[in-house]
Amino acid sequence: MTGAPQIWAIVPVKSLAAAKRRLSPLLDGSERQVLARAMFEDVLNACMAAGSLAGTVVVTADDEVRRIGDRAGARIVTEPHERGTNAAIETGIRAVTGCATGVIVVPADIPHVTAGSLDAVARLCSSKAFVLVPASRDGGTNLLACTPPDLIGTSFGPGSFQRHLQEGARAGMQPLLPSLGRLDLDLDRPDDIQAFLDLPSNTRTRRVLLDLSIPARLGTGPMPHECGAWLAI
Repeated sequence: MTGAPQIWAIVPVKSLAAAKRRLSPLLDGSERQVLARAMFEDVLNACMAAGSLAGTVVVTADDEVRRIGDRAGARIVTEPHERGTNAAIETGIRAVTGCATGVIVVPADIPHVTAGSLDAVARLCSSKAFVLVPASRDGGTNLLACTPPDLIGTSFGPGSFQRHLQEGARAGMQPLLPSLGRLDLDLDRPDDIQAFLDLPSNTRTRRVLLDLSIPARLGTGPMPHECGAWLAI
């Protein structure tokens, strides 16, 4: 393939109804679904606004996720049933084989990702490269990018950062570990939610959490100047 780099974002999205069960001490099932949708929309908006990306692929078996992605202009790859994150990523990479020079795998639960950070990663992938952002918990991976797209096999989940390092070493690649703000932050547990709310952001996710009175539930009180924030879903 010749010409300018063609970097695609791959966003695997599980069923909204099944998302974020580890937040059940703080949120009931319907609230977790609303939160999961808001996080995905924030991630999708960042991908669609990143000028360095050639396109965004959303891989999902969820009808609502497909509709949201389609309205935003993403390329939708439908799974007949959920087979796990890594299988979804592999499906997304296959979908851009022949047109992508590189890919950025963006989990659907890092709503604080920005178009600017994705553009920065895309620039790192303009030639052969291997980029990782570790998760702050569980040794996981919060973002992975590589050129070419099939440089390594993905292994997302607890402990995946070390597995990805090993895969990169087998491919003869040293990882690039850019500083991208708090993209190491997962939103899996109540204290993660507080850490996210402490970040400056103007996201759907933040507004949903404020609408659900999460600061009060966490015992931290209302955020300054944000009482009564509301987002129509």
